[in-house]
Amino acid sequence: MAILPTFSVTSTPVVEGNYLTYTIRLSEPAPDAVSVDYLFRSGTALLDEDFYSTAPSGTLVFAPGETVLTLQIRSYNDRLDETDESFFLELSDPQGAQFGANISTLVTAGWVIDDDGVGVNRALAVSNPVVTEAAGGQALFTLTLSEAFTTDRSFTYTTHDGSARAGADYVARTGTVTFLAGQTEATVAVNLINDGAVEAGETFGLAVTGAHGVPAATGTAEILNDDGPVPVISVEGDRVVEGSYLVYTIRLSEPATDAVSVDYLFRSGTALLDEDFYSTAPSGTLTFAPGETVQTLRIRSYNDSLDEIDESFFLELSEPQGARFGANISTLVTTGWVIDNDGVGVNRALAVSNPVVTEAAGGQALFTLTLSEAFTTDRSFTYTTHDGSARAGADYVARTGTVTFLAGQTEATVAVNLINDGAVEAGETFGLAVTGAHGVPAATGTAEILNDDGPVPVISVEGDRVVEGSYLTYTIRLSEPATDAVSVDYQFRSGTALLDEDFYSTAPSGTLTFAPGETVQTLRIRSYNDSLDEIDESFFLDLSDPRGAQFGGGNRALSTGGWVLDNDGVGLNRSVSVGHATLQEGPGGRVAVFVVELSAASAERIAIGFQTLAGTARPGSDFAARSGEVVFLPGQTRAEILIPILDDLVLENTESFSLRLVPPFPSAISSATPVPVGVATLLDGTLRGSGGNDRLIGTANAERIEGFGGNDRIEGRGGNDLLSGGAGNDLLDGGGGRDRMVGGTGNDRYIVNHAGDSTIELAGGGIDTVQSSLSWTLAANVERLVLTGGAALSGTGNGLANLLTGNGGANRLQGLAGNDTLNGGGGRDVMIGGTGNDTYITDGGDTIVERAGQGVDVVRASVSYTLGAQLETLVLTGTANLSGTGNGLSNLLIGNGGANRLSGGAGNDTLSGGGGADLLIGGAGRDSFVFNTRPGPGAIDRIADFNVADDLIHLENAVFRGLPAGALRGAAFASNLSGQATDAADRILYERDTGALWFDADGTGGGARVQIATLSAGLGLTAADFFVI
Repeated sequence: MAILPTFSVTSTPVVEGNYLTYTIRLSEPAPDAVSVDYLFRSGTALLDEDFYSTAPSGTLVFAPGETVLTLQIRSYNDRLDETDESFFLELSDPQGAQFGANISTLVTAGWVIDDDGVGVNRALAVSNPVVTEAAGGQALFTLTLSEAFTTDRSFTYTTHDGSARAGADYVARTGTVTFLAGQTEATVAVNLINDGAVEAGETFGLAVTGAHGVPAATGTAEILNDDGPVPVISVEGDRVVEGSYLVYTIRLSEPATDAVSVDYLFRSGTALLDEDFYSTAPSGTLTFAPGETVQTLRIRSYNDSLDEIDESFFLELSEPQGARFGANISTLVTTGWVIDNDGVGVNRALAVSNPVVTEAAGGQALFTLTLSEAFTTDRSFTYTTHDGSARAGADYVARTGTVTFLAGQTEATVAVNLINDGAVEAGETFGLAVTGAHGVPAATGTAEILNDDGPVPVISVEGDRVVEGSYLTYTIRLSEPATDAVSVDYQFRSGTALLDEDFYSTAPSGTLTFAPGETVQTLRIRSYNDSLDEIDESFFLDLSDPRGAQFGGGNRALSTGGWVLDNDGVGLNRSVSVGHATLQEGPGGRVAVFVVELSAASAERIAIGFQTLAGTARPGSDFAARSGEVVFLPGQTRAEILIPILDDLVLENTESFSLRLVPPFPSAISSATPVPVGVATLLDGTLRGSGGNDRLIGTANAERIEGFGGNDRIEGRGGNDLLSGGAGNDLLDGGGGRDRMVGGTGNDRYIVNHAGDSTIELAGGGIDTVQSSLSWTLAANVERLVLTGGAALSGTGNGLANLLTGNGGANRLQGLAGNDTLNGGGGRDVMIGGTGNDTYITDGGDTIVERAGQGVDVVRASVSYTLGAQLETLVLTGTANLSGTGNGLSNLLIGNGGANRLSGGAGNDTLSGGGGADLLIGGAGRDSFVFNTRPGPGAIDRIADFNVADDLIHLENAVFRGLPAGALRGAAFASNLSGQATDAADRILYERDTGALWFDADGTGGGARVQIATLSAGLGLTAADFFVI
C-alpha cells in the first residue's frame, strides 16, 4: 500500500495590520487531490479583536501534484503597547494525506508583533496538541517565541493534570527547554499511557515558567480515546471579545464509517441568551459526515458598553448517535467566554461546569474550572462540595481542597467520587463552590446525578434564567435511553411572573414525547418585555403523568422554576422562590424536596430562615416539622430543603403542607420580594388493587397494600406492612417485619413468619387459615392454623371450632374451646383439645391430653391405637390391618378398609369394623356391633364375645335392603342348623352349629344368601339381638 504524504505547517511573524501567512506543505506530491479542513483559533490574539473574522474556517484543497498552499488572515492595527500576540491555525480531517503517528489535529502558532511603544514585547506560545491514546504515543508540545533572542535562553516547564492523570494517562515531565540564539521554536514530547479504558477525551497541560522578560505560557494536550467500538466525542470552548462569534469545536476521537450526530443546546452562564448573545438556532443537531472528525458551532455575542466582568456561556451536547461521550457521562458541557473590552483593567472571572452524570459504581462527577483570562503567576482557589438533594456520604464523597492555576493556565478540574446506592430515586444534585480570590468573584457549579437503577428511565428537569423579552428554556432529561417512546405531560405555572401578563400563553400545557433513544428535550416559552423597574420574577414548569419512565423517589410530579431578570432601572432586583413538591407517601425514607432559588448569584453568603407549616397533613404523623436556615454560598443560586415524609400506613385522601421562607430577608434580597411559600402535596401511599384478581407485591420497606375486591395475592416482602385483602379469597404474606394483616370477607389465607405479625378477622368473614413458620396462637375469628417448616412449634386455637395442623417437628397443639380438629403431622406431638368435641389425627407417636367433662372426642389414627383417658371415639384410617382398643368409657371404635382388631374393653362400646375381615371384641358392658358395609368374601367380621343378654347387632338398611328401621321383626329372623331361609319372610339367618350369620334378601326366593359375620356357635340368638338403623 502506498504511503500517504504528510502535512506540515509553518508561519512567519508579522507586525500589526498585516496579513499573517500560514504555509501548508505536503511531504511529496500526491497523484490525486488532497484536502484538509482548517480553523483559525484565538491565542492571546482574539478573533474579531485582533484579527478580521473573514473565512475563519473552511477546506483547503491540493491539486494532484501540488505540494504547497498558503492561508492568510489579516490582523488589526491597534495603538496598544502590548506583548506580541499568538494566533493559531488548526488542521483536521485530512483526505489523501496524513498528519503523522497518533496526531489527530495539527496546530501551528502564528505571531503578531507589537509595533507600539518602545522595547521588545517578546512572548511565548505553547501549542495545544490533539492526539489519540496510542500505545507508545506522545503528545508533542511546540513552544514558539514571537521573536528570537540574540543569546541562548532557557525556560523551565512542568506538566500538570487536567482530566487526564499523570501515571495513568501520561508520564509526568519537568525540565528545561533551551532556545539557542536566533531559534524561535522548540518541542517537548510527553509520553502517553494507553490504559485501554473506554473513557471520555482527557486533557493535561504543559506550563512554561516566565523568564527573561517573557510571560509564562501554557498549552493543553487533548487525548482522544480510541479504545471503544465507536468514536468518543469531545468539545472545546472559546474566548472572544464582545461582538464576536464564540466558536465551539466538537471532535471525534477517530473517523467513523457512518454519519455521526449529536444534539446541541446553548445555555446561559453569566452571559444570557438574548441579552449577551443572539438567540439564532439556540439548539439543534450537529452531523459529522463519514470520515469527518471536527465540526464547529458559532454563536454571536452582543457588543455593549458596560464595564463588567468577563461572562461565561455554555454549550451542552447530548444524545450522540454513532459515537459516545465516555464513562457515565450523560451530557457533555463546555464553557466559552466573552471578554469584556469596556473600561480599564482586567475583568477576569471563573466558571464552574455543571456535569450531568449517571449513578455509576466507581463513577465520578468531573467539574471543570475555567478562567476567562490566565494569570501571569500561579494562583490558587479553595473549593468545597455542598449538598443539594444529593447527600454527601450517601450519594457522593464530600471533598474540600485547593485548585491551582499555573501561570498561563486557564482550565483545571476537580473530580468528585460518586456513590451508587442502588435506590430507584429521583435525579439528584450537589454543588461545588469555589471561593472568590485574587480579584475573581466566587463561582459554583451543580452536578446532576441521573438515576439508572430502575427498570425504566428517570425524568429530571432544569430551569433557566433570561432577561425580559427572551425565551425561557426548560431542559427535560431521561437518565438513560428508552427502547420505546416516553411521554410526560407538562404545564406552565405562574410564580411572581404571570401567564399572559409576563409570558405569552401559547401552548401553556401539553404532552412532551421522547422518541426511542432520545434523552434530552426542551420546552420554551417567551417572556414579555416591559419597561417596569421590578424584582426578578419566577415562572414554573410542572411535569406529571410519565409514560414509559418515572420521576423516582416516590415523586408523582416534578416542578422547576425559571427566572425572568429585570433589565429596567437600577438597583437591586434579586429575588428568591420556593418550588412545590408532589409525592406519594411510601417506604424508604421519602423526602419532599423544596427547591429554593435565587434569581441571581451573590458575591456574599446569603442565609434565609425557613419553617414548615401544617395543612391537612400534620407534623409528626405525615411529615417531620422542620425550621432552620437555607444557605447560599457566594456564587450559588440553587439550594434544596429536604423534609422527611412519614408513612402512616393510613388509607386517606390527598394531604398537603407548606414550607415558608421567613422574613425579613437579608439585604442581598430585594425588599420588594413577596414571602415565598412552597406546597408539598402528599398522595396516599397505599398500593391498591384493581378490584379483580391482583398480585400486589411490596418492597423491603413498610407500606400499606389494599386488595379491595377479587381473589388477591398480597406480598409485603420486608418492612412492617399493613396488608388488607378486602372482599374475595385472598392470600396475605407479610414477609419480613412486623406485619398487620386484615383478611376482610372471603376464605383468606395468612402467611406468618415474624413473631410481631398480627391477623385481623371480623365475625362472619369466611373460613380463614394461618400458615405459620413459628409458634402461633390464632386471633379471634380465624378458624385454621397450619404450622410449616420442620421446627418443634406450638399452635394454639381460640374459641372457635379450629383446625390445627402441625408440621414434621414435635409440635404442641392446643385447641381451647370449640369443637377442634388437631392434626399433629409428623413428629412426636402433644395435642390438647380443650373443651368441646375435639378430633385428633395421629400417626401413633403423639400424646393426646383430654380432661373429664371436655366433650366427646375422636381420635383418627393411621396406626394401631389404644384410646387414652377421657377419649371416646377411635377411627382407624387408611387400609392397613390395624388394631383399635378402647378404654373404660363407652367407646365408639370404627375400623378402616383393612382386617382390623377392635377391642372395646370396659364400658358400653360400639364397634364398627368397616371393610375387611375384622375381629370385634366388645369386652365388658353392653356393647353394640355395627355392620354398615356391603358383606361379601373377604369382608366377613368375627364377633368374638357376643353376649345375647347385653350386646346388640346394628344393621344398616341402606346395605341390608328390605329391613325397616327399628327393632328387627321376629318373622325376619331364623336360627337353625342349615343357615337357610325356611319361608319368604326370613332375612337374618343364624347357623347355630357354625356360628355363621347370614343375610338373605328374599328369603326362600331365588336370591343367594350372603354371610355377614361369624359369632360363637350355639348362641341363643333371637330377633331381639338385632336393631336396624
